[in-house]
Amino acid sequence: MSLKVTRTHRDGLVDGEFNWQTKIDGRTYDIPVTASWHPGATREGAEQYHVYGGLGCERLGNRRMVRRISEQGLLGSAGVVIDFRHLPPSDANIMRAIKEVPLAAVEAFNEASKKPSETRVNVLGHSQGGGVVLLNAAEAPELFGAVAAIAPVGINRASFGHRPSEKLKTFSKRYFQNAFLKMDQNVLIHPSNIPSVYEGGKMILGDVLHGRAHKKIGLALDIDLIPNTEHLVEEHNVRIFVGENDPIFRLSELQASLGECGLAHLIEAVPGSHTFPTSSTQAAQLKPAVNWLKTVA
Repeated sequence: MSLKVTRTHRDGLVDGEFNWQTKIDGRTYDIPVTASWHPGATREGAEQYHVYGGLGCERLGNRRMVRRISEQGLLGSAGVVIDFRHLPPSDANIMRAIKEVPLAAVEAFNEASKKPSETRVNVLGHSQGGGVVLLNAAEAPELFGAVAAIAPVGINRASFGHRPSEKLKTFSKRYFQNAFLKMDQNVLIHPSNIPSVYEGGKMILGDVLHGRAHKKIGLALDIDLIPNTEHLVEEHNVRIFVGENDPIFRLSELQASLGECGLAHLIEAVPGSHTFPTSSTQAAQLKPAVNWLKTVA
């Protein structure tokens, strides 16, 4: 479970990994989990903030998210990559990784910073990662503190349709609209977005070739996290941030979904669309979430 350092960058950020052990059908899997963190994340007594990115967020996107969050003042930040490639592709194994990796991360970083294993960590998630933090904080509230979710899955699922094929078609249309028609994402206008398209595209292609893509996207679009959010707000600080021009998880749709259960006040509109983790515009979208975490954590 111990953190293993693989590289220290010139800006002080650290790349490394920890071990996640899980058992499937009697077989034990020991899986390395990639992470990047600010040195404050392993400092004894420091507040911790664990970060989870969206679809296609790998090492580069993860590290850039941590760098931007650290530059904005959350010096205990650690970004964790949930990698589904080490397990047989199935809905059960995808959900297994989503539920177990964040718990293993809490244990690994608490151990590294000499804290009790049950010490709470604050969490920030974007897109798929937003769903991850809402789900895990609701199911293991004793391990998580403040929860900031940026454009999370699981809130506006009804907007994508009812049949699996309909949901996938709607998501794909919205995803490519975001990637190529939104001014703050377009790779021709912002060449710095090219790494995010390359990295995300490589992961998505691998998922397609190994039969994970439909399962991952289908599960993300089918899960309902509104009950989790209702449970969370009883004892936790929770805020959901949504891009004013996000074409995937639309502001009006999330407001309507949460408004039905009296939770629309949890939403804060932020500039931009659905920003890629490595895009040059994501820093501005992260800032409101970072500032909120500073005040409540």
